[in-house]
Amino acid sequence: VTVTLYLASTNNGNCLPVRDSIMINFTPSPTVSAGGAPLSVCKNNFITQLNGVVTGGSSTGIWSGGVGVFTPTNSILTPSYTPTAGELAAGSIMLTLTSTNNGNCIAVSNQITLNFIDKPTASFTANVACLNVATSFTSSSLANAGTLSSWNWAFGDASPTSTLVSPSHTYSAAGPYTVTLIVANSFNCYDTISKPVTVNNLPNVFWNYNRLCTGSALQINFTDSSNIALPDLLSGCTYQWDLAGLGAPTIPNPTQTFNFPGTYNITLEITSAKGCKSTSIKTITITPRPNAGFTFSNSGGFNIGSNVIFTDTSSNSVSWFWNFEYPGGNTSTLQNPSYIYYANGLYTVQFQTQFGTLSK
Repeated sequence: VTVTLYLASTNNGNCLPVRDSIMINFTPSPTVSAGGAPLSVCKNNFITQLNGVVTGGSSTGIWSGGVGVFTPTNSILTPSYTPTAGELAAGSIMLTLTSTNNGNCIAVSNQITLNFIDKPTASFTANVACLNVATSFTSSSLANAGTLSSWNWAFGDASPTSTLVSPSHTYSAAGPYTVTLIVANSFNCYDTISKPVTVNNLPNVFWNYNRLCTGSALQINFTDSSNIALPDLLSGCTYQWDLAGLGAPTIPNPTQTFNFPGTYNITLEITSAKGCKSTSIKTITITPRPNAGFTFSNSGGFNIGSNVIFTDTSSNSVSWFWNFEYPGGNTSTLQNPSYIYYANGLYTVQFQTQFGTLSK
């Protein structure tokens, strides 16, 4: 805005009045903004970008109010500010932006507060990591300021990350991995923690059984043949059998007596020294104890060259073994064989069924 003022002489007597003028230019006063609302600055990421604005009668300014460092200088409107350790410990500072090159105008100032926010504390635990078994990860992180707002997990095996609070993850190969958790609080401050996690091998559970007949009872011997991949070892493993509810031994090779034939579900669970468990469940069928018996006949009489027919009369047999000139001589595994004798004499025939023997 421009205003012209005139001054004219008065009381001039016989003289003519004289007039002069002056032009006054009004320039706008400076307007200064140091950035508006207070800034939240993370203590572990404390270099702060300032965004000052000076308009109106000036377009320049200078920053003051802190003992830290303005980069590249405090005489530009948008420097970065690095606080001192003391300022961080104090929790906040106020910076002032003041207009410069004001002409005849009075300098104008504006302030902004920097609040230094504690970072969160990232922390987590994991249960025993076993091959091909879901491993549970539990965040025990603390916000320290505000609330926790995000979690980002990397499991160390090139798998996709997870943003769950407490995820689970299944590893497809044993070995060491580095698991990383990044947490943020509601002030967008971050913290990171990395921990080693070792994925252990699972026992490979194998077992078999054989039977002994004792009186009317059936004794079953169970034999463990399990293994585990190196570097893990079976030494230090624990065993837990479930012998169809009849016994729960904790040794590798137990024995159990079954009083009745039937079908039984048998379970063996092995836990490695690292705490990894594997289970094998089998159904076994225990048949009754066999009773060996046989007859023999020949339609033409018992002469040299006679063909003697042997007939199995056993019960509960599943295999057969004949010795026609016991203890030596020819044998057969047929159920009902025949045999030709080429010499006169008295012969002992031994007939064996599984778990049964009979000689005549």
